[in-house]
Amino acid sequence: RYSGMIKKISDAILESVKPKEVATVAKSEVVTEDKINIYAGTGENADLSNFANRPFTINVETPSGSKKFTFQSVEQGFHFYKAMAAENPTVGKKILETTNGGKLRSLTNRNNLPMTPSQVKEWDETSKSIMLNLMYDSYAQNPKEASKLLATGNSEITHNGPYKEDRWTKDFPEVVMTVRDMLREEGFENNEVREVKPQQLSLFETTSESIIDIKKEALKTLFFKS
Repeated sequence: RYSGMIKKISDAILESVKPKEVATVAKSEVVTEDKINIYAGTGENADLSNFANRPFTINVETPSGSKKFTFQSVEQGFHFYKAMAAENPTVGKKILETTNGGKLRSLTNRNNLPMTPSQVKEWDETSKSIMLNLMYDSYAQNPKEASKLLATGNSEITHNGPYKEDRWTKDFPEVVMTVRDMLREEGFENNEVREVKPQQLSLFETTSESIIDIKKEALKTLFFKS
């Protein structure tokens, strides 16, 4: 069963690794705007959105064993995890068969992906950390794309579109800026040549003590056996 197995990573972890002040981004043309809006629907910096094509591979530790998945975008991986949270492998399979952002969202709406109240609660608690993990891997395995994010310098990221604000209006920019900070600390701004192996994502719970003790290195995988 997938329900109850996704780790409950608190937003306090994200808070602990918010971007720090960095004067410059080496070997990149740094953007000087105070704010940069990312919104694929309006074509604003769409290459930095979750809909952007940034193929990456992760190893997912499932109840039936470790399986390797390659996602074409963060959006695809994100909705795949939502299908798993809902214990719906049929929808999960359909998600793996499409890269269209609109269709991905449709597959996991309330009509096509029913979720119990407990599943909704669990998804709400973990989805921000899931997005951070997927987004980090999408950039870490695509250094050229990572350089585009790093080129935003210290600009504040926003996520404002034509629709009513929701939780992602605030949470998405926080995730993007956290990933940007992580990439800096990993040395991506120096264009270092590196071999990035697929991250291991497992779906087992951790204790509150484990959450408190999680360090930056562990944040890169977010899901691990306790």
